[in-house]
Amino acid sequence: MLPLLFLLFIILPLIDMFILVKLAGIIGLLETVLLVVFTGIVGASMVRKEGLNVLRRLQRAVMVAEVGQTVVEGALLTAGGILLVSPGIVTDLIGFSLVFSWTRTRLASHLRNRLQKSSSFQVEVQGF
Repeated sequence: MLPLLFLLFIILPLIDMFILVKLAGIIGLLETVLLVVFTGIVGASMVRKEGLNVLRRLQRAVMVAEVGQTVVEGALLTAGGILLVSPGIVTDLIGFSLVFSWTRTRLASHLRNRLQKSSSFQVEVQGF
């Protein structure tokens, strides 16, 4: 767990800063700043739209006791939103991959299956 946190909080921002500095040298400082602002705005808009979709699916899933997939997707969407509002190209790419429904649902299925196989993650909804 510690190496993953080290990667997320130390290495990834350093990689992003390096790429941003190189990109600013290629396309210009103002254009790089505008790109970061643009991806943040677009990302926030997408997270809002997809978040509402996930919330609707969660409401339906609770009714039929199929919560696991939707909960994992919600967590991935939240992580994607956090990555999109942080400045950087790498974090934006990862964030967009977590916001797009196509990649998020596949990753959520994979993660849910792995978590269930480890038997440390079980979602059970009892009657209302």
